[in-house]
Amino acid sequence: MHDTAMAFLKYARDTYKDYLSGPTLEVGSININGSARAVFHTYVPYTGVDIVAGPCVDEVVDIRDREAGKRAELSIYKLIVSTEVLEHTPPEPLLDAMLDYADPEGCAIVLTCAGPTRRPHSADGAPDVKPGEYYRNVDKSVLINWADRANVLGWQFAFNFIKYSDDQSDLYAIMYIFK
Repeated sequence: MHDTAMAFLKYARDTYKDYLSGPTLEVGSININGSARAVFHTYVPYTGVDIVAGPCVDEVVDIRDREAGKRAELSIYKLIVSTEVLEHTPPEPLLDAMLDYADPEGCAIVLTCAGPTRRPHSADGAPDVKPGEYYRNVDKSVLINWADRANVLGWQFAFNFIKYSDDQSDLYAIMYIFK
């Protein structure tokens, strides 16, 4: 994770602290140049999941897999964090899967991802996308459209903060949802 994404996580923690509590699920938790766990570690219990094993990964699981018998046996969470993941997978299925683990009584979702001007890069931190690897910079409309879809599914938003960094290389969001 790069410095500006880490700075946004600290901003989200400090600004929206009244909405943050554990248990916490970090989606895409492998530590590549920094981890959200460093910012949100006090919101316990804290579970980091990723599709590959590595530092800060508590469980190797793909939360998008909703097929019977393969669904991740995780809890319900009051805080879901995902940093620098949405550009490496089609974002809508991952965002939809996060709803499966969101506490219907209230859940904060904190996201960072590559905005429109970010140079494409590999999920493992390499500077170039590897052959066959998914990559797409994320436009603000993706999160806005997902929020609309979540409303249709019965989720309500107490607030929905979605913002680009000044140079539009990053997209940041913090949303508080409930049913």
